[in-house]
Amino acid sequence: MGWSSSYSVGVKRCDDDHKKLFALIDDLHEAMRDGKGSEIIQSVVGELERYTKIHFTAEEALMARTGYPALAAHQAEHKKFVDTVVEFRREIKDGAAGHAIDVSMFMNDWLIKHIKLTDQQYSAHLNAHGVR
Repeated sequence: MGWSSSYSVGVKRCDDDHKKLFALIDDLHEAMRDGKGSEIIQSVVGELERYTKIHFTAEEALMARTGYPALAAHQAEHKKFVDTVVEFRREIKDGAAGHAIDVSMFMNDWLIKHIKLTDQQYSAHLNAHGVR
């Protein structure tokens, strides 16, 4: 599941952050292919939680600065995502098995839908306010 220009939101900072998220998912997929998904899942989920918080904060700041009208709804999606990742981390820490596949499927689905259906909606707004 690699990055392609079809995922671009037209804002370099956001695109770079999204590329990092795709790379995390790719790392997990590679480990799963090598039979090592359960070995790295905790570090991947921890990095996912840390990095999405950084990304979401930056993205939301751009939207707030430009008066993006759908900011509250966007923030709610971000919160729901972080809550899910935190729950994955808790379950993994408690020794639940099989989470590499669950995390991978969740991330693939969420990232693609969120970028394509939600993030790309702010593109024109941010660009119109000089954010590229």
